[in-house]
Amino acid sequence: MRSSLRGALGPGGWIRVAFHGGPMLESAREREIAGRIGGGLYTLGGVLAIALALFGSDQPLGMAALAATAIALGLAMLLAVPWRRVPPWVFVALTVFAVVLTSVATALTNGVDSPSLLIGAVMVTFACSFFSARAALGIVALVTVATLLPLAYDDASSPGNVTELLMAVPVQIGLGIFVLVGAARVRELASSQRRLAREQAALLDLAKDVASDRETDDEVFARAAQDAARLLGADGGALMRFEGRDEAVLVAEWTDGLPGLPVGTMVPAGQGSPAGEVRRTGRPLHHVMSHQPEIDGAAAELQFDEFAMAPIRAGGRLWGLISVAVGHGRTLGPEAVEKVAAFADLISTAVVNRETRQQLVDQATRDPLTGLYNHRAFHERLRTELARAQRYGRELALVVLDVDHFKSINDAAGHDIGDRVLSNVAARLREAARTEDTIARIGGDEFAMLLPETDGVRAYAAMERTRALIGATPVLPGISVTISAGICDLRNAQDADAMFRLADGALYWSKAHGRDATWIYDPEVVRELSAAERAEQLRRSQALLGIRALARAIDAKDPSTSRHSERVAALSRRLAEALEWEPARVALLEEAALVHDVGKIGVPDAVLLKPGRLTTGERRLVGKHADLGARIVEDVLTEEQVEWIRSHHERPDGQGYPRGLMGADISMGAAILTVADSFDVMTMSRPYSAAKPPDAAVAECEGLVGRQFIAAPVEALVALHMSGELAVLMAGGKDADEVDPLDPQSAELPPPG
Repeated sequence: MRSSLRGALGPGGWIRVAFHGGPMLESAREREIAGRIGGGLYTLGGVLAIALALFGSDQPLGMAALAATAIALGLAMLLAVPWRRVPPWVFVALTVFAVVLTSVATALTNGVDSPSLLIGAVMVTFACSFFSARAALGIVALVTVATLLPLAYDDASSPGNVTELLMAVPVQIGLGIFVLVGAARVRELASSQRRLAREQAALLDLAKDVASDRETDDEVFARAAQDAARLLGADGGALMRFEGRDEAVLVAEWTDGLPGLPVGTMVPAGQGSPAGEVRRTGRPLHHVMSHQPEIDGAAAELQFDEFAMAPIRAGGRLWGLISVAVGHGRTLGPEAVEKVAAFADLISTAVVNRETRQQLVDQATRDPLTGLYNHRAFHERLRTELARAQRYGRELALVVLDVDHFKSINDAAGHDIGDRVLSNVAARLREAARTEDTIARIGGDEFAMLLPETDGVRAYAAMERTRALIGATPVLPGISVTISAGICDLRNAQDADAMFRLADGALYWSKAHGRDATWIYDPEVVRELSAAERAEQLRRSQALLGIRALARAIDAKDPSTSRHSERVAALSRRLAEALEWEPARVALLEEAALVHDVGKIGVPDAVLLKPGRLTTGERRLVGKHADLGARIVEDVLTEEQVEWIRSHHERPDGQGYPRGLMGADISMGAAILTVADSFDVMTMSRPYSAAKPPDAAVAECEGLVGRQFIAAPVEALVALHMSGELAVLMAGGKDADEVDPLDPQSAELPPPG
């Protein structure tokens, strides 16, 4: 039917469709309608036969039998036959049988003078409405014979009736042709509407896939190539991305029986090729193959006869093209170029989405200076690769390295030169790495490499080659550098934190023994590094003391905030213990609580010490302190502690800050810190609000579960209160209160963001 309709396009084309043959009752719905109408006509003919038996036949019993046959068959066709599953030839047989019954009725009711001859026009109309041209014309011929048959046996007919009979024949034939052409036109319009609906549905589905993340870009491209080809009745579809000046790479292809090219094939897109013409003009193209290589270019190698192509644009530039093609001597309709262009517009959107997503991913996961993975992305990759290696029993090695004496380069040549040195070191690390290796910049001059399928010994050999490559030639004119590295593999660590910690310990050993060296971690190194580890712990403790002093200074700015952090730390510790945390993690939480408000150093005193309620702008300014505090401590505390500090004003209903986290996205440590911080605020007097009694504060915390607080730490708070331990904690040295202008209990305005 598709080829028939394609030939029918243009003035008068639907007439050609009517006599081309075409399908007959191709849909179940059409068969059901034709069957029910046929049943009604049989029943009506049976009723008419009864009337003729009573008033117009010399043989009433014969007409009665004929009427009973017609009515029984008609009722069965109306009520019992499952027409959706009946093959088309059954309809033709039933129509032929109806002609036979009509001929019998004519013979029983006065031959040429019989009124049953009028039924022939009904059968012609039915056949030409539902049957193919060949079947319908066969029925018209059969009805014509049946109409003229009484002339062979009825000698008593009047000349007038004979004339009427002879005039009825051309009328029936003309009626059949008229109905046949009209039905073909209706079918052609219905088929066009169905095709249009399918095309629009396919475009809508493709648009949904483009706008969502359910499918990868490669899957969207492959689906576009297939849908475009199928909906246009083509034998193949393809997407190409332009590369260089004269080539395109095949990114997706679909064919139906004809040979194609594998994805990734480089296709000429220069002068003399269809793809080159699209690239040159930037317009859609309808190309008929001449099958001459010098004219058709690379397309001449394929067995396609005709192409329709449309350009794909992204960000104002010509990205590539989409193409559909037919073979086997078939042709594409004139609407093909327009429809392919519609697919090209959607693919343009997919390309823009892909590039935008990649830019966002790069910004979130890449170090802007070197282009390597950043600290966060590397640790996520480390956990993923470690889980995969353990699942499949494979090797994995982690290397931590840094540039020796890099600080002296910054001090002597400046930070711009230092940045160029780091960029060149990163480039040499990429040059030395395998495709499957992961490289990251995890600190100022510190890098890390993740080597799948590699044990410590092979990682050592690889790092020695890398160290030699970096030290062999200057990274900048007059500037040479060396690196020190530490390695840990799965023999010595079974989780990501331990693996990184031990690799970092091996790095310290390398630096402690002269630098420009690589060392594999083993238990012996732990003892040799104990002094270095103590030095590192001392450095961390000193840094934390400095931050803690800063936090206490912030608390001391206002008498109403004195010792707030100590009280929050003490309550956080007891809540964590009540929730059966391990002692080591309890200590980490208490450590974080002592400096949880250090970010308020960035809030002007005029805002921080304001005695009244804050404006919306002032509240947003104060709202930045959680994120600022996290950034202040991120080089001293662990990632988990930093996250607790950043999230201690988040709420499960999403109304917290700075990120508006909800429910399960809030860590338990942050949830504990939130309850401890808020309880301390509620139970202290403020310049414009009296302190709440402990009973009221605990009850208010219970009432805010699910909105401001997560249930578990509030339940622990209630238990401490019921046991009387909460009162002991409160009596342990509360001088005054903390005024938190952003707490929902401190101001009527909602939290920022």
